[in-house]
Amino acid sequence: MSLTGLRHNVPYKLPENIQDAANKLAEIIGINEHLVHNATPELVNLLCGVILFTHLPDHERYEINVELAQLETSNRVLAAELREKTLDATVSMNWEPWSMTTKELKDIIHGDEVINDWIEKLGFGFDVKSFWEMWKEHKASGHIGGKMKAALILTIAGTLIITLNAYEKSKLEAELKNREPTAGDSKYYDDGG
Repeated sequence: MSLTGLRHNVPYKLPENIQDAANKLAEIIGINEHLVHNATPELVNLLCGVILFTHLPDHERYEINVELAQLETSNRVLAAELREKTLDATVSMNWEPWSMTTKELKDIIHGDEVINDWIEKLGFGFDVKSFWEMWKEHKASGHIGGKMKAALILTIAGTLIITLNAYEKSKLEAELKNREPTAGDSKYYDDGG
């Protein structure tokens, strides 16, 4: 396999020790460390290839797939896990933040912030006190009509979106904190991030 330099192109500072590097990469992509016991430099490189998969040219993706096929003969479980990770990242990088460039992560965080700002400006974010006052007022009048139901639905929807965006933002920010500040030196992650 000619992909020997991939370990220097991932946006993470990896330990020099091969086993420690494999364990860190397993943690990053979300697989059990016991699957990478007795790691070799080739396995570390393959794990790096999985992280970089969506950014690799077709011929290098092909080589990763060949390596995964060869791995199936000695470790079917690990090969299946890694293949699943490459497929998930290919279908939707949002499923696997480690497969995104730093710029992509920052763009998604910014987009979520813009959406949250608009929801709050439009008044659809959850404000328990004002909503409770509005609910009591309508209930006292004996009329909880369409406007109240619409307000309730919009408030719940706005709150749900803000909550989901906050969860996604925390996950993406945690990924950014894991990144090596010099990741821009990578030929696969050179995106100005």
